[in-house]
Amino acid sequence: MSKKRNNKEIEEIEIIDDDEIEVSQEKDNSDYESIPMEERIYQIEKKTKIIFVLVILTTIFSFLTLVVGISNNGDTKTTTKTNNNNSSSNSANESLYSYDTSNFKEITASDIKKESSKETIVVMIGRQGCTYCASYAPTLEKVADDYNVKVRYIDFDLIVNVAARKVLDQDAYDTIANLEGEGNFKTFGAEAVKATPYTLFIKDNKIIYGIKGNATTSTVEAAFKSAGLKK
Repeated sequence: MSKKRNNKEIEEIEIIDDDEIEVSQEKDNSDYESIPMEERIYQIEKKTKIIFVLVILTTIFSFLTLVVGISNNGDTKTTTKTNNNNSSSNSANESLYSYDTSNFKEITASDIKKESSKETIVVMIGRQGCTYCASYAPTLEKVADDYNVKVRYIDFDLIVNVAARKVLDQDAYDTIANLEGEGNFKTFGAEAVKATPYTLFIKDNKIIYGIKGNATTSTVEAAFKSAGLKK
C-alpha cells in the first residue's frame, strides 16, 4: 500500500509542475498582449525615424566628402595651370626681349686682360630677356660696324642670377668689379656688375670710357670717339 501511495504522490507533483509552466507561459503572453496597439505602433515609428535620420546623416557626410575632394582637386589644377601660365609668360618675355649676338665675340671676364693688351676693346655686358639690352644691342652693333670694331660680349647670366640676386661666378664678378678706371670711370667696373647693359671701353685692362644702360646712336658714336677709336 505504501508503494502505491508514493507513485501517486509523484504523479501529483509532476502534474503540479506542468500546471505551473503553463501558467507562467500564459502570464508572459498576457504581458505582451497587454501593450496597447498605439504603443506598439509608436515604438515602431520611433525606430524607423532613428534609422531614417542615420541614413540622411550618412548621405550628407558622403556628399560633403565628395565636394571637398572635388574642391581640392580643382585647387590643384588651378595652381598647376597658374604655374604653367607663369612659366609660359616668362618664356614669352625672354623670347620677346631676346637679341642676336652672333656678330659679337663672346668672351669671359678672364679674357679681358689678354684681349685689351694689344688694342682698345669694346665690351658689352648684357643678358637675354633684358629689355634695354635688346633695344641697345643693334645700335651698338651698327656703330661698331661703322668703326670696324668687333664688339666683345660677356653674358651676365653666367655671372649673376638676376632673379635670385645670387652671384654664380665669383671670380668673374670680382674681375669686372675690380677693374681700374680712369677719371669718371674709376668705379665703373663695380657698377657694371649691378645691372645691364653696360659697355666698357678697355685698354691695357683699364676702363678708359663707358656707357651705362641703353643709349642712342649719337651717344654711342661720341663714346667711340672719346675712347680714341676712329672710322
